[in-house]
Amino acid sequence: MTMRTVSPQYLCWLTAGFAVWGSALIALYAIHGLGCAFMWPAGPVRVVLALVLVAHLAVTAFMWRHLASASEGPHATATGDFVRTVAIWCVIAAFVTMIVTLAPPLVLTGCT
Repeated sequence: MTMRTVSPQYLCWLTAGFAVWGSALIALYAIHGLGCAFMWPAGPVRVVLALVLVAHLAVTAFMWRHLASASEGPHATATGDFVRTVAIWCVIAAFVTMIVTLAPPLVLTGCT
C-alpha cells in the first residue's frame, strides 16, 4: 500500500497570506512613525503609505491567483485538495483583513 502525502508547499501557503499582512502592518506603522518623528508633511506620507498598502495587496492578490490556478498534479488526494482549498481561503482572508484593518487609517489624521 502506497501512502500519498500532502505537498508541503500547501502547508507554507496556509500562513503566507498573513505573513504578507504582518509585513504590511510593520511597514505601514514604521513609515507612519518615522513620518511623525521627523515631522514629514502629511500628504507625501499618505501617498507612500497608500503605495505600500497597494503593493502588499498586489502580492496577496498574486498569491491568490497563483493558488487558484495551480493544477493539483497527478498525485492529488482528497486531503491535498482540502489543504489547497483551505490555503486559498486563508489567502483570501488575509487579503480582506488587509483592506479592513490597514486601509481606514489612511484617511485619519496624521500625527498629533
